[in-house]
Amino acid sequence: MHKLKRVIHTAVKKYLDTTKSRSYQDFKAVQKVTGIARQRFPRLEDYEHCWPVINMIHLHLKYLSSRHRQKIRRDSSPE
Repeated sequence: MHKLKRVIHTAVKKYLDTTKSRSYQDFKAVQKVTGIARQRFPRLEDYEHCWPVINMIHLHLKYLSSRHRQKIRRDSSPE
């Protein structure tokens, strides 16, 4: 599980816009990330629409985009 998570997190940072949630990502870029995970972990083919990877992408992007928004708010607030 930890290896899968590491592969997905690396691919997300490389191919997706980490300032946006999954619903705002380019579909082909998300497919690229799922393809990388499937290639490294063939058992993922057993899951319909590779849902575990989609779910992990969603959660990681949610976290990263939230952190980005917090940073923008913090940087733009008067001190």
